Amino acid sequence: MASSGSAGAGGRALARLGKSVRKAIDETGKAGDADTSDLFTGISRNADKSLWLLEAHLQADR
Repeated sequence: MASSGSAGAGGRALARLGKSVRKAIDETGKAGDADTSDLFTGISRNADKSLWLLEAHLQADR
């Protein structure tokens, strides 16, 4: 089992990834590249879901 410190670091990394991907969604949308924007949207959904699952796991351990 991962320590809460490494899980917390993983959560911070997922949060940074989500923020970066949401910025890419905006940029590709403004550039008119709907296909790439859609790909980034899928990545964002997966990152947000992973973050949610990790946070739920950490809450369950308390």
